Amino acid sequence: MALNLLLHKKNDIKNDNLIVLIHGLGASDNTWKQDGISWIDLFLTDDTFKNVDVAEITYDTFHLANGLLALMGIKKLKLGKFKSFSVGKGPFTTIETLARELKREIDSKKIKQYKNVLLIGHSMGGLVAIRYILEELEHNQTHNVKGMISLATPYNGSSFALYNQLIKSINKHAQIPSLEPNSSFLDETIRLWQKHLETINLDFKFFFGTEDTIVPENSAIPHIVRSKWTGGIPLPGDHSGILKVENHSSISYRHVSEAVNEIFERDIVLKKKIIDEQRKLTLAKSISRLKANGLDKEQALYFLENKHYNFEYLKPTDEKRLVVIEGEFPPLLG
Repeated sequence: MALNLLLHKKNDIKNDNLIVLIHGLGASDNTWKQDGISWIDLFLTDDTFKNVDVAEITYDTFHLANGLLALMGIKKLKLGKFKSFSVGKGPFTTIETLARELKREIDSKKIKQYKNVLLIGHSMGGLVAIRYILEELEHNQTHNVKGMISLATPYNGSSFALYNQLIKSINKHAQIPSLEPNSSFLDETIRLWQKHLETINLDFKFFFGTEDTIVPENSAIPHIVRSKWTGGIPLPGDHSGILKVENHSSISYRHVSEAVNEIFERDIVLKKKIIDEQRKLTLAKSISRLKANGLDKEQALYFLENKHYNFEYLKPTDEKRLVVIEGEFPPLLG
C-alpha cells in the first residue's frame, strides 16, 4: 500500500491549520489510538484549537514482512516492549520514497488550501517528515509547512535497529537499514540539515521517552541541536508508551498540544513583532519631523501618544515644510 493521507475535519467550515500525523514502524492504527483513546479525536475536540483539522498518514511498514521470515514459518513476532506484529509480504519502500509520497499529498489541492501545516512524526515517521522538509529546501520548493514535532525519532540511529537479531536477519526490508546508526540515509539527512540550518524558517520540537530503550534521548535529539538540556522535551513512558493518553490532561497530550499551539501562533507573534517595530520606526520619524517644526521631544511625544489628537504630516520640500495638527492645544505649548 502506497502512502495515503486521510483527512479528518473539525467542522464543515474552511480551517487554516492542519496537523499531519505520521506513524513509525508498525501499523498506524495502534500508533495514534490506544485503548480506545485517539489523538485525532483529542485534537478535534480540544477547545484550545479553534481552527484546526487533522490528517493521518498511513503506509505499509513493519508488518514484518519479508520472504525470509515467511520461509521460516513465522507468522507473528513480539519485539521487546512493542506489540506483536504480523508477518506480511515484502519488500517495502524506502524512507526517501515515503518522503516523496508525503510531498505528493501535501502538494495536493485539498492540503494546499491550508495556510499552516504542522507535521508530527513518531519514530520513523519523524524521519519521513524531516527528509521531506530538507528535500523541499534543497530544491527551493515553496510549501505551507510551518513546523515539525518529533516523538522518539531516531535521528542518530536506533540500537534496536542495529542490534536486534530479528532486524539483522531482515535483509529485504528497505526501511530498517535506514535506522541504523551512521547509515547513509541518516548521514545524508544530517548533512542536508547542517547545510540549511541557518535558513530554515520553521519551528522544531523534539520529544523523547524517559524509559525508551529503542530510541534513547541521545538519538531522539539530533546532533544539530546545540543543547540537549534545552533542545529536548521528556515524556513519561517507553517508545510506544509516550503515545498512551487518556484525555486532554494527560502529560504527553498536554505538552504536545502546547507545542502545536506555539508553532501555529508563531506567525501571529512574528507579525505583531513586525508591526511593533514598524510603529517604533514611524514614531521615531514623526518625532524628528515634529522637532524640525519647532517642538521639542517631550511635546512631540505628547501629541503622538495621546489618542485624542489627530495629526497629519505633509511631506516637506525645499520650499515648504509643514505639519498640520488638529485638536485643542494643551498648556504644554503655552
